[in-house]
Order: sequence, then C-alpha cells, then structure tokens
Amino acid sequence: MKKHTIFTGRVLSPLFIVVLFWTLGTSPALAFTTECIGGTITHSGGNTIHTFTSSGTFDCSGVGSGTVSALVVAGGGSGEDDINGAGGGAGGFLATTSLHVSATSYPITVGSGGAGGGNNDGGNSSLGSIMTAIGGGAVTNPGGSGGGGNSNGSAYNNGGAGTPGQGHDGGTPGGNANGAGGGGGANTAGQNGSPSGVAGNGGDGLSSSISGSTVYYAGGGGGGGSVTSGSGGVGGGGNGATGAAGQNATANTGGGGGGNGGGTSAGGSGGSGIVIISYTTPLNTITKVAKTSDQVVTNSTTPTNDNTLVLQNLQPSVGYIIDGELFAIASSSADLVIEFSAPAGAILTIGYQSGSSQGVIMASSTSSRIVIPVPNTSSPIHLAGTVFTAGTVGDVQLKWAQATASSGGTAIQAGSYLRGDLIP
Repeated sequence: MKKHTIFTGRVLSPLFIVVLFWTLGTSPALAFTTECIGGTITHSGGNTIHTFTSSGTFDCSGVGSGTVSALVVAGGGSGEDDINGAGGGAGGFLATTSLHVSATSYPITVGSGGAGGGNNDGGNSSLGSIMTAIGGGAVTNPGGSGGGGNSNGSAYNNGGAGTPGQGHDGGTPGGNANGAGGGGGANTAGQNGSPSGVAGNGGDGLSSSISGSTVYYAGGGGGGGSVTSGSGGVGGGGNGATGAAGQNATANTGGGGGGNGGGTSAGGSGGSGIVIISYTTPLNTITKVAKTSDQVVTNSTTPTNDNTLVLQNLQPSVGYIIDGELFAIASSSADLVIEFSAPAGAILTIGYQSGSSQGVIMASSTSSRIVIPVPNTSSPIHLAGTVFTAGTVGDVQLKWAQATASSGGTAIQAGSYLRGDLIP
C-alpha cells in the first residue's frame, strides 16, 4: 500500500518536526473503555457477549467506540398448512467480525417466527439501522430464505427466492399433489420434492461460534409428502410430516417450520430469530468502585455478593494490588463475616485490620471466611493485598453476611470502596 508522510509543527531552536506516518486503507480496531449493556451478558474466551433472544437495546453510551462481531438472524417462515405442505424458509442470516459501533444506543429487534396455521412469513431482525436480516418466507414466498414450492392438484408453484447474502431459494414440488419442496436455508437451497410423493428436505443453515460455542442457525423447514416427508435443515428447521402436522422450528435459530402432511393439520411455526454481539472484554489497569448508599443484611449468615464492591474484568496472567476500606456497623453481637471470590485459577491474598483484630483472607476458601467484630457505631476495616490471575478474565468480588443472625441488621455503609492497580 502507498504510504504518506505529513510534516507538521512549528520552528523551534533547534528545529522541531513531528512526523506522522499512516497507511491508506488500514485502521486499528477500536476498544471500549468498559462493557456495554443490554441483552444477556456472558463471557467466553476473553470476549464479552450480549445475546438478545427478544427485542431490546444495545447501549454503549459513555463507553467509547468499539469494534464488534455481530450475528443477526431473522425469524423463520411457517410451514404450509395444505396437504403435502411446503417447508418454511429460514430467516436471513448475517454475520460480521468487524463492525464499528459508536458511543450510543442501538435498538435491537428480534423477529418472531411465522405462526403455524396461517402460512406466515417470519419477522425481520435488526441491529439498529446497521444490519437487517429479512424474515423467512412461508410457502412460495420470498424472504431471507424462500419458502418451499407447493402443488395442490390444480396448481404447481415454485419455491420462493432467497435474499442474496442472507439465504437461498425454496425447493420446487415434485408435481401436482406430490411431495412439496423444502424451505431454503442460509447455506443451501431447499431440496426439490419428487413426483413419487417424497418431499424435499429443508436447506441447511450456517454455523457461528460467536456465543462461545458452535451453533447452527437458519435451517429450512422440511416439506410434507404423501409418501415420505422432508427433514428440517441443520440449524433448527422443523421436519415436514406425512399424515400429521408439520414440526415447529427451534426457537431462536431462525429455522423454517415443517410442512403439513395431511388432513386439517397445520404447518409448523418458524423459529424466532436472535441477535448476538461480541467484542474483546475491556481489560482494566486501574479499577475502583465505591458504595453510594448503605447495604443492610438481616437474619443471614450466608455470605452473598456485595451489590457494589466488585473489581470487574481483571486481565489474565497479571497481578493487581488490592486496597480498600469498609465502613461497617452492626447490632449487638451480630458482627460481620467476609470472604472474596476471584477468577478461576487466581491466587488472592488480602489482609485486613479493624482495631486490634487482623487476619488474612484467601479467595473462594470457606475456611478463610473472617469474622470481624463490629460495634454498633461505624467502624473502619482496612483491606490490603494482591491477586495474581491465571489465564481467565474475571472479577474479584466481596461477599459478606452476619456472623450471628440477627434482626437488628449488619450494614456496610456508603463510602466503602475497593481499588485494584495493575502491577507493572
């Protein structure tokens, strides 16, 4: 690539020149300063993952711009209700590993699957206005993937067209009153039916590992047949039927519903869509949290997570110096018991001092739970120590309870804090 050089600055003594090089067509991946919010948040392989199985908001306001991977799958179309019904087309499948998002909020729409019993298309799914996957087509309809073709003795209809880049066409029927076509899938077209009454299988979907596991999405629905029904495509497609109702597609895969196989039975419903967003978990070099209000526990001796005092997203394979101050108060004899949890494989050692009481707390060790005498007036507890993480991003979490159950209550008060500083 062509390189450019720009000289800027002003004349000093001696001459001061700033030289800036860049390469056209390249830009570094942007990283958030902390995690966005929205959906169900999980962590895997050093990534933060937001999974939306219903509509919501992906909110990155105040955390800067970032580069994300995204998967958007629309709802699948329903299977056809008629005898030897066509399989429903899968919802559109869109995936990227390099999507730029800004420090703002994005509405997330998760398309519903087309309801069985009415030859209904699936709903669109979207990530703001950036990515929109088209709902799967019901019988002969176009969509993300097209619905299968049908035949009812007096008409012969080809499968619906898929949307380029999102899915494939539905299969054609085998002839009048014979096997219907399978619905199109994200990876392959729906299979054609045969004149002998054998229905077409649904087209196969595509896999994605954005969730931390390999999952297939957007398989087409199998067609209904008078002799043999078609199987749903890999990726949640419903099976077609012979002499019975078509099978529903799997929820949150965008699969197409299976075609009806006989009588007054209905085609299967399409599977609802899904939106998943993943990005490198922001890694903290300095992390600090402080309580802005008192937290009170009564009648409980089982340590549970403090609602504020957690150092999140500590980097793997490094060390942090931990410092903190707790301000506690308790009713007579209730006192306080504290412990910490830490990322898998981490070595955490924290000492405490409260008046003449002192000791050492080890992470995730029941035997290292410390009972600290706390009077009925505010009492400071100083914490200091280290945590050395293993290969897993994770949190250091304060957990606490009463040492002796009492309705009088034990509180950790506003102003209490924890801080972690990366050891260079």
